[in-house]
Amino acid sequence: LDTDDILTVKNINQYVIDTLNSEIEYKYYNTGNNLELKQIINGYKGVIYGSYIKTKEGIKVIEFNSRFGDPESINLFELMETDINEIMINMFSKTLDKIGIDFKNEYSLCKYIVPEGYPCNSVKDSEIFIEDVNHDKLIFSSVELKGDQYIQKGSRILAYVCIGNNLNDLIKESESELKKIYGLIHYRNDIGRDIFNLILTNTN
Repeated sequence: LDTDDILTVKNINQYVIDTLNSEIEYKYYNTGNNLELKQIINGYKGVIYGSYIKTKEGIKVIEFNSRFGDPESINLFELMETDINEIMINMFSKTLDKIGIDFKNEYSLCKYIVPEGYPCNSVKDSEIFIEDVNHDKLIFSSVELKGDQYIQKGSRILAYVCIGNNLNDLIKESESELKKIYGLIHYRNDIGRDIFNLILTNTN
């Protein structure tokens, strides 16, 4: 990515936010529902992030999300040093520009384990086995604990998240730890491989 790509993405995000607020303002002046007025009067407050892809024709939008369970959000939260409560309070009061949001100057890597067949034909209600994995680095999602059994429920099962100063080490760590998890599961072992090869071949 270059600077122009990042600026393009920023402008698209801003356009979407402005359009949301324009729609809210339009509803505010064209509704007779007092309850709805109370819900929309202050405009959009929250988190939004776009999923983009760079093509030969430039930056394209894949989708927008505002949920915290996606890897994009998880990586940011792992690196964020500012208290999320402070961010939310200032977001609500429209004073977010009064505080600084700080992040650790490190790498973050997040990998999800999913059921076999995910996302279209996921295996459900099968047991997964977690052996000697650091639970502090696991974020459980679509999984239920029954007694001492972990039963996956058909969507993304759990995320393994690690941070550090050496990306190569994070790639190796995630591969080593995820191999300790067994069951009718799948995960991407190609994530980071291109970066790993780049590190090996680039003396800079």
